[in-house]
Amino acid sequence: YEVALRRPDGGNVPCLFNATPLLDTQGKRIGSFAMVTDISERKQSEEATRFARELAEDATKMKSDFLANLRQEIRTPMNAIIGMAQLALQGEVTPQQRDCIGQIQSASQQLLGIINDILDASEIAVGKPTVEPSRPPPAAVNATPS
Repeated sequence: YEVALRRPDGGNVPCLFNATPLLDTQGKRIGSFAMVTDISERKQSEEATRFARELAEDATKMKSDFLANLRQEIRTPMNAIIGMAQLALQGEVTPQQRDCIGQIQSASQQLLGIINDILDASEIAVGKPTVEPSRPPPAAVNATPS
């Protein structure tokens, strides 16, 4: 078992303590044999490994939190652009305006798809992909007047 032995200077030394009984020829216990091993280096290595694991876990959590925040911060304005373009197309607009607004909406949808793919790949790399329900693709934009 592990014990901490005190040095003359007052410091503790982590040690591994192994003992076995010492028996005479009749099997009567006449003492013990013990071996004590200094395990300071092993303990330091274990502590360094634990610290490195905690740092890696913290970094992974920070990445995941950053990606979740980034996903929200980018999607919200992109969805606003797409929605406003859709509303604009429902109003009275000239054919040239309809074409421009249609291109804005189409480019916004493509950009949102690229952003989603990048963020999804980043989340998979971090090991924390989010699962979202499947959504139908956005309605196609009719760039010509109805």
